[in-house]
Amino acid sequence: MSADDTTLPPAAVPEPAAVSVGRLMLRPTLLFVAGYVINTSLHELAHALAALWLGLPSRLFHSYVDVDLTNATPYVQGVVRAAGPVVSLVLGVLCWFAHRAVRGWWPELPLFYVAVFGVASFLGNLFSVALVGDFSNMAAALDLSTNVRYAIAGVGAFLLIGFAFDIGRELREWVPEGFGALKAAGAVVAAPAIEGTVVILLIYQPMAANAMQARAAEAAFWFFAVLGALVGSARPARTEGLNVRRADWIYAAAAVIALRVLALGIPFKP
Repeated sequence: MSADDTTLPPAAVPEPAAVSVGRLMLRPTLLFVAGYVINTSLHELAHALAALWLGLPSRLFHSYVDVDLTNATPYVQGVVRAAGPVVSLVLGVLCWFAHRAVRGWWPELPLFYVAVFGVASFLGNLFSVALVGDFSNMAAALDLSTNVRYAIAGVGAFLLIGFAFDIGRELREWVPEGFGALKAAGAVVAAPAIEGTVVILLIYQPMAANAMQARAAEAAFWFFAVLGALVGSARPARTEGLNVRRADWIYAAAAVIALRVLALGIPFKP
């Protein structure tokens, strides 16, 4: 056999999932936290601005708005209560179209997470209209019947589950080929949701116990996203988008700094 006939064994290729799971989790977790903070801050700001527009003083905090609606008419209560979820929906829809318009650019995934939390906030309030939340308080002020509230809640639950499933499928597209479905779903959906929720509970302190329980319960939304990721598939052209960038750290840090400023309380007086 001549030297030219000598063949070398192929180089061992490490299993992608064995070396890159931590890297895959990092960017989604950062942007999960930042997206939540941005949506929640603008959601609460909408409540404060609606109250201001209607002549009511308020104080904006990081996770709620202190406004006295005790003697307000049902119309005023309805507008102030609905302002947050409606603004979240508008923000979410705009960011959803924007993230598709900037495919392949750095803002794609940040816009995606703001879109997710914006739409989910609105649908979550629909789902909980019979129990708690902004739409529940608005329904009580408008004296909506229990049957109507449960009907709205059913529509909200259906839409929320479908939306979660769809975002799970989209997140799966970012994972490089070679990852098993279960590991991919854990890396880009389950782990960021769990770790991101823990971070959110920490950075939002001080927070009332019932509010903390509500934030923790909201993480159940991501269970359906995990199911969506399990049946999704990778798109090789998008996999580089999970590489964390310096801009991600700056973006997330700016969101948290703004959050801590809001925690001091900002007065809005007509």
